[in-house]
Amino acid sequence: MHLMKLSIILFILFFLVILPAHALAQMPSLAMTVSPSPGPSPTPVSVNYTLPYPGILADNPLYPLKTLRDNIIGWLISNPLKKAKFDLLQSDKRLQIGVYLIQKDKTETSLAASTISKGENYLTEAVNKAKQAKKQGEVTNDLFNTLHTAILKHEEVLKMLKDEVAASQKDSFTRMYTSELELDKQLPHAK
Repeated sequence: MHLMKLSIILFILFFLVILPAHALAQMPSLAMTVSPSPGPSPTPVSVNYTLPYPGILADNPLYPLKTLRDNIIGWLISNPLKKAKFDLLQSDKRLQIGVYLIQKDKTETSLAASTISKGENYLTEAVNKAKQAKKQGEVTNDLFNTLHTAILKHEEVLKMLKDEVAASQKDSFTRMYTSELELDKQLPHAK
């Protein structure tokens, strides 16, 4: 019986740590989707950047195991370029989790705001790791372009969510939106 429990625990650890489902963030172009308008300047409709499917949501009892797995994987990545890409993916997933949570229940948005806020910390770390990779001589132009596009998408989503949440949560979404604007200014935009 003891051997059976040990086997189950090892299987679960193997599943959570060694065989994580790695989905890589898309490397979108910097282009924004625009709609034709009769006026002199086009109106931006949506940033051409797809947020990944996040898997289980933060309200799921297994979510702490997922975050533990992600923390272990992140801790094991030593290359700053790979770490920046991983952090960007984590940020994108947490933003998408927040969107799903708000769609699920617009009255209970504190968990969504907290999850998105943690994701924005990952995005800040991705920018810092990308800068570190650039200092080490890595080719980072595509990564900086991707980060710029991701930040634009995050701004777009945060602005949309700010309009959907209760008045008590609007300030936290406004702060996150403002920090995105500041983060974008820190990028050495590659052309």
